[in-house]
Amino acid sequence: MSSHQINGLDEAGRIGDNIIFTKVSLNRENEINLLIYNLLSFNKIILNKSDIKGHEPPRLFKYIKALHDDETINVSHYIMRHRTQNLLLSSLFRFVADDLFRSRGDLISLFEERDWSIIQRALNILNRFKKKNIFAESYVKSFGFKKIAEQIGRVLLRKHGIDELSKRDSPRTVIQIDGGYPFSFWWYDLMQNPESGLISGKALITGITNGDNFYPTVSSAGTISGIMSSHPERRYLYPLRELEIYRSQFEDENISSFSYKHSKSLEKPIYQNRILKIGSITNELWSTIPYLKHLKEDRKKTYEVFTIHTENDISDFFREWGYGKPENTNIIVGTLATTRERENVSWCIKERYPVEYTTDYKDDFDTLISNLSARVDIAHPDIRNDYYRKIGNFERRCRRSL
Repeated sequence: MSSHQINGLDEAGRIGDNIIFTKVSLNRENEINLLIYNLLSFNKIILNKSDIKGHEPPRLFKYIKALHDDETINVSHYIMRHRTQNLLLSSLFRFVADDLFRSRGDLISLFEERDWSIIQRALNILNRFKKKNIFAESYVKSFGFKKIAEQIGRVLLRKHGIDELSKRDSPRTVIQIDGGYPFSFWWYDLMQNPESGLISGKALITGITNGDNFYPTVSSAGTISGIMSSHPERRYLYPLRELEIYRSQFEDENISSFSYKHSKSLEKPIYQNRILKIGSITNELWSTIPYLKHLKEDRKKTYEVFTIHTENDISDFFREWGYGKPENTNIIVGTLATTRERENVSWCIKERYPVEYTTDYKDDFDTLISNLSARVDIAHPDIRNDYYRKIGNFERRCRRSL
């Protein structure tokens, strides 16, 4: 049976900071180790960046040390410094200036040719600025994620060779990237290159909106990045690989094509499968449900997660993010406290979107708790009771919504 490696990628820091990237890698059967480390350190099995707030640095870095010390987990740290960010931003703004000037010419020809399709093209181009907070961020950070993915492929290539990777029982590689499609739009080109080591059918690269809240490797990568970004005085304790580019490499990196495809990735929402939450669910249970659904589908579907807030009309969400299809849009319902929430569920049922309730995940949750307990059963007697106590506390908090 071939090995199945999962790589979670996330970052912390904004443009103008030194941006810290982290890769957490493990074989699929060892993913439960991450859940246990998270539970021991932060009382949840899947973390988000807010879970590290208020903890003292020694405790936070003890978590990073525990993952480094576990031989079944590989943690790599990267940094993108200001010089590289500035070079990438200069290429982005040159592209945008040229693209907008071309649009000016299109609009002039509109009045000459009366070709109204030009208006739609212009509107699509302007859509990239709708979410101003991720326009430049996604450009700079997607380049960093691409460089890390290329490194994963090179390691596979050196270890196995192209011929071995093409065999039926060759290792399978999954790369999960926080942020969604604008941070991973480059995946197709990379996997079409046979020399990348990431062969179509044997590798999967997926961007996940809010992935750092719901998938173990991405969650741990985001937690570690957040810790190291917040405590620069301790970064010297860990080797940081440079994510960089020089102007002389722009042509080799095909930066013009990269800029164009990044722009296209922002024109409309792109996703494969998504989950929408309506109603109230305890934070601990909600952080596990997308992962449980992912496992329920035998990992064949990776879900991007969105919350429909209490007083929001769900039809507004669909107008902004696209209506999708019942096959790729899943509704998870918690405790409904308002008329609007009940109306939103009724609307989804009427439109034939599949609706599930937290109680539908009781058996899957029971299995997860059993698996955690079974792993703890073999722990050293001196720490076993502490493990059981933390699992029990987590379980009780989750069952409030089951």
